[in-house]
Amino acid sequence: MKKLPNWISLVLKIAGILNFLLAVTLAFFSGFILAILQQESLYVVNSFLWLQVAGIGFFVLGVGYFVTSYNTLRNSVALVMGLLANLLGLIFLPVHFGFFIFTSSILFGTMVAMAGWVAVLVTMLYYISKAGQAPQSIAYSYTEPLSKTLSRFRTQKGKSLLQLSNDQPILVIFLRHFGCTFCREALADIKRQKASIEEEGARLVFVHLASEEQALVFFEKTKLDDEHRISDPNGIMYNAFGLDRASFTQVLGWQSWVRRLPAIFRGHGIGPLMGDAFRMPGVFLINRGEIIKSYRHDYASDRPDYVSLASGEAA
Repeated sequence: MKKLPNWISLVLKIAGILNFLLAVTLAFFSGFILAILQQESLYVVNSFLWLQVAGIGFFVLGVGYFVTSYNTLRNSVALVMGLLANLLGLIFLPVHFGFFIFTSSILFGTMVAMAGWVAVLVTMLYYISKAGQAPQSIAYSYTEPLSKTLSRFRTQKGKSLLQLSNDQPILVIFLRHFGCTFCREALADIKRQKASIEEEGARLVFVHLASEEQALVFFEKTKLDDEHRISDPNGIMYNAFGLDRASFTQVLGWQSWVRRLPAIFRGHGIGPLMGDAFRMPGVFLINRGEIIKSYRHDYASDRPDYVSLASGEAA
């Protein structure tokens, strides 16, 4: 895996400290800040409450940036959260204050600072995506035939994919990391379509990048804990099925953001990173050790038709 530029860790540490200072300022000097806002006619209803909420937000982001500075590749989800928060701010401020944003030095300065930080975060995420695309030695050292991979990997119930596919067709669903909004959305879709998938004669099997202990907790919450699942933290099966690591645009491009925000507001949310944030998902219908139908995501936000895939029809 490629090494990230040294400046990223330094900038994140500085950003963490600055966010802490902003949080402290909003917590202990809110009266002084409100007086300044009133002088520029920026006082709005519940201004004190909004300042406290902003203070909490700065504190949380500060912690995220500081922790991420020590292991940026593993904790890059904090950068995504920071990017989302600043983009929402860039949308909210002009909508709320209108053209007054150009006459107020406070508002205009805030907008410029947020836009600049968005550019920095996007640059960081670009470098992370490039580093993440470097092959992992453990995963890429396996070049065995697919049939051997199907027989070697076993679910938490002790069954291999080859055994399961000999009994009946299996719909093998490769997931992104459990903190991913689209991973959570996919499981909600599958849960809703489960009966229809089973009517097509297919059995569900999940492949994930976390440990079995983490997966048990996660699948219990989604009410899918009785289904077969395989832990593949090194991405060996992902590689065997041709699921490469994603580019920056596949995970954080505009196509993903158009789908990500509505999915978050529908309750799928964002969680901690448990796996590889740049591994692409996919769906495969397997019968008697052979792939009958496949769906490899072009973008992390793709939303396949699982029932059609289970029936072998075009998705």
